[in-house]
Amino acid sequence: MREIAYSEIGLAVEWLWIRARTWLPPDIAMGIECAADSEEREPVRLELINLLERFQTVTQESGEIGSPVLFADVGDAVTIVDGTIEAVRRAGMGYGIEPTMHTRQVPGDQIALRLMFHTARRIESSGVVNQAALVEFVKQAEIAAVAPVIVAMGLGDTIAESAVLADYALARPIDRRNPESGCAAAERQIKTATDALAVNIEGQINPVDGNACVLYISPPCLRRASCTI
Repeated sequence: MREIAYSEIGLAVEWLWIRARTWLPPDIAMGIECAADSEEREPVRLELINLLERFQTVTQESGEIGSPVLFADVGDAVTIVDGTIEAVRRAGMGYGIEPTMHTRQVPGDQIALRLMFHTARRIESSGVVNQAALVEFVKQAEIAAVAPVIVAMGLGDTIAESAVLADYALARPIDRRNPESGCAAAERQIKTATDALAVNIEGQINPVDGNACVLYISPPCLRRASCTI
């Protein structure tokens, strides 16, 4: 077993806090630049270009940075000394702000941490049963905006399960391929049918019993950072 001190986790989360507030992830930056290059509508193209500049001026103090979500994948060969992962959340990550937290046990002797801030709009539904229904659900969410948005969707048996999956979907890099073939096909179909910058889906489509669904509609400049201890 590998021992990792609670204080080391706390320092890593503080670093993530600073990193996520001041650094635009490469996949997001590249996605915005590519969207601007291919955009034929001049107002939308200019808005995409201006997004990168505005990203640097929005701060936590302004109230525009959004809600924090902390993800921790803890190796099954790790022992945390003098504390717990949950204690990091209760301590407010060193800044007095208690995040939503999702923890999973994974193989290995490391801890992978991700911190995300988002201002996404959340929409809930149930009974979504196939790819066509998913496309219609997104269209009805009125995702039209001045600039393309990021669509993230969680598909589970309950709204609570789908909400967790939606958080993971929103945190997934937009240039990472979905390993689940049904969701990957739905992502492509929704992206083609809308002006979305990216579409991420977590979960599995249940064509028989349907799915509970939580949908996030997020501005393009999504803040997140990650590290491994």
